[in-house]
Amino acid sequence: MNIEAEKIELLKLILETENEEVIQEIKSVFQRQEPDFWDGLPDSVKESINRGLADVEAGRVQSHDSVMKEIKARYGLNG
Repeated sequence: MNIEAEKIELLKLILETENEEVIQEIKSVFQRQEPDFWDGLPDSVKESINRGLADVEAGRVQSHDSVMKEIKARYGLNG
């Protein structure tokens, strides 16, 4: 059986099961196979991302348009 046929057969089995443990086990297989990109990031990058997310949650954000207007005004750009 080729890989595409195997995938289809597996998909059928997944769709037919009502066993949550089976679904969780399948999910865990995929999670083990795919390394989380987050784990490979340097701590300084993680900290920066977390600060940015905290800013968003606290409402400390500006729209793209307002930032572009400020940049254009600061540097005398047209458009």
